[in-house]
Amino acid sequence: MLIPGSKVLLFAEYGRMGGTRTYFKQLLALYKKFGLAVTVVRTYADDDPEIDELVGAYGFDCVDATDIASGGVGLWRRFPFCALYERYSFRRFVRSLMPDILVASVGTPGLFVGVLGLARHSVYILHTYPHGRDDARYWKESLRRLIYRHALLGRTRVMTVSKYSGARIAEAWGLCGDRKPVVVYSTVGEPAVPAPVERTRRTILTVGHVVEYKNPYAWINTAMSVIDASESADVRFVWVGEGELLDECRRIVTEQGMERRILFVGLSDDVESFYRDCAIYFQPSLVESLGLSVLDALRHGKPCVVSNRGGLPEVVSDGECGWVMAPHEVDAMAGRLLDLLNDDARYAQMSASAVRRYGQVFAPSIWEERMIDVLASAVGTVL
Repeated sequence: MLIPGSKVLLFAEYGRMGGTRTYFKQLLALYKKFGLAVTVVRTYADDDPEIDELVGAYGFDCVDATDIASGGVGLWRRFPFCALYERYSFRRFVRSLMPDILVASVGTPGLFVGVLGLARHSVYILHTYPHGRDDARYWKESLRRLIYRHALLGRTRVMTVSKYSGARIAEAWGLCGDRKPVVVYSTVGEPAVPAPVERTRRTILTVGHVVEYKNPYAWINTAMSVIDASESADVRFVWVGEGELLDECRRIVTEQGMERRILFVGLSDDVESFYRDCAIYFQPSLVESLGLSVLDALRHGKPCVVSNRGGLPEVVSDGECGWVMAPHEVDAMAGRLLDLLNDDARYAQMSASAVRRYGQVFAPSIWEERMIDVLASAVGTVL
């Protein structure tokens, strides 16, 4: 039975930045709010003062397991060996702590699956989904699904952040019926008060890693098309975030003489100000499980132009709070952005719809209620 004071053992992949880290901090706050006794398993070798301070402020325990195999290491990198090695390595460790429920929150499919089932009840939160299938190795895929369905996830509630991700996980891991992943949309905070339209009409914003799957080259081409077609000299595109393609993208816009109007600003300690001061949010990703940055844009009342990939169509209601487009249709995306820049009535309508949709679907109270439901369903009781 899970009641206030119940012991939760939390394995989390949170890195130094990004959505999994934000989610991890949200989990800590939620568990504190509902009076659960949490032990965080540290599997990162590097120091992380922010996380250590947060865990201590909530009065939670933290145990170091950096010397214990956590999967994806050396010869054990390939499934199912990594999962079997995790189970072997963590068995005594987990059972010595005697948790009522074990929670794993990860962005890497398969990480920590070996620890599932070592506690009486488990919840596996996967923020993305397995990519592709090896049809040439049908036996390998069959073995993977067999192990996931029966050996690892038999007593585990699997959860993810979008219907798209849920369908991909169910197919890849052979989960059906009541074992299908539960979908709980993420949240990024309370709805913000939109900034005055007059002050925010000319900047088009993107926030995220500058990597291939975020589609930065199509983003640059779209930006140049909008700037060329716009009658206003104030229109500019801003991308906030670092990544392996950051320097390359800066070189491209500099060679085109666009560095003053197409900006790759790198990391920022004040991302909130970029959301507040932009007019439109633009994200033409090739892969996206949900899109926390898009949620943040809706929260600030910004119309969004996004790709039709992954969970993005679940976030942006096409034609209401923005537009959903194919990620390589540069001319079509540029046209929608120009329409929003030039049509004050449509802009105001979509801005209001953005805030309304966020409040109806992604508000923190909705996320909290659904998360507690998942915990309750995992142990068969209600808090």
